[in-house]
Amino acid sequence: MNRAYYSSSISTFCTTPPREVLGDMVQRHGFALEERQRDAWLEQARLLQEVLVSSAGSIHLEFSIPRMGRRIDAVLLIGPVIFREGGLKES
Repeated sequence: MNRAYYSSSISTFCTTPPREVLGDMVQRHGFALEERQRDAWLEQARLLQEVLVSSAGSIHLEFSIPRMGRRIDAVLLIGPVIFREGGLKES
């Protein structure tokens, strides 16, 4: 079971056009997509691609936390470190 709207290696993520990342996220979103959310996801993808271009690991966007009913904007697994971006949101 995939708990994120988008998951991939960081190297794949960094070479994928932001609109393609958005398309994957929209398919798993399951709700009407508001313009502000779409724009935020596109900007998030662009910014993360710039910052992570020389990193190795995996990325998970809009990651659902089991048993909490909440999501984290981004989870990065780089070596032995887990990074979390953004606050907790209701699913």
